[in-house]
Amino acid sequence: MIIAIDGTSASGKSTVASMLAEDLNLVNLNSGNLYRTLSFAVLNAGVDCLSEESTVEFVEKQDLRMDSADTIILNGAEIDLASLRNPQIDSVSSKISFYVPVRLKVNGILRMFAEKYDVVCEGRDITSVVFPETPHKFFIDADVAERARRRTANYNGDYDKVL
Repeated sequence: MIIAIDGTSASGKSTVASMLAEDLNLVNLNSGNLYRTLSFAVLNAGVDCLSEESTVEFVEKQDLRMDSADTIILNGAEIDLASLRNPQIDSVSSKISFYVPVRLKVNGILRMFAEKYDVVCEGRDITSVVFPETPHKFFIDADVAERARRRTANYNGDYDKVL
């Protein structure tokens, strides 16, 4: 079974997906973790994420896989997913996720994982591109003030700047 959750940034997709996966005893699959992992690699290698050609060339050389929903391996090393949640990595993720070859790489990994396990998968394009065939699709949104509050809470930031 695949439950697909899409939605706006900071709308609560991850929270809903986590609760749903726990309640239904499914694997919680967060597509953002894969994009953040690739962003981490791009940053560490000093690749110009604004250059699609350089970024795609670099990303295509990366050995990225998921051993479990909570274990991502990049070039043989397990990634600390908690360390990937910061504004710098989010900024790079938002840029590289627009590059079609990067999306294809991530989407392929998500599909392979979902072939093995029953999942709740959340992220952008999950309902329309990654798992369009699933009958279990949800779109989550929240008003802009709530989204700003959530984003601020995630990064201990300034609410007025986020808003």
